[in-house]
Amino acid sequence: FCSRTAVEEVFAAQGSGTDENSRSCVYHMLLESLVGMKFSLKDETEGLSLSIHHEATGYDFSLTWLEQPDGGEWAYKYSSLGTLEEMALKWMKVQDIRFSMDMFPMFFERISSLIKRGR
Repeated sequence: FCSRTAVEEVFAAQGSGTDENSRSCVYHMLLESLVGMKFSLKDETEGLSLSIHHEATGYDFSLTWLEQPDGGEWAYKYSSLGTLEEMALKWMKVQDIRFSMDMFPMFFERISSLIKRGR
């Protein structure tokens, strides 16, 4: 379990927090604070899946990494648009979007832009 308190306890107990779990936890919290969303990882039959939740708007979606011979792709599925329902872009309402790792930054830029307007 990774929480701010857990990270603080690891650093207090170990000083530098150099073990793998503490580093992983710090990266996890850093990512969540940078993008303003909560992340959790799951191993699904299709591949590694990220469940992503934006608390302020209630927007929930998942990204699943689908391994392919040419490197793989991300599959997007939303479960709730929350308060973004009315202003959500058409592509956000499509249940199965696939895109490459190269498109990943643009995907998050577009979502972040919409979330900022929807607050």
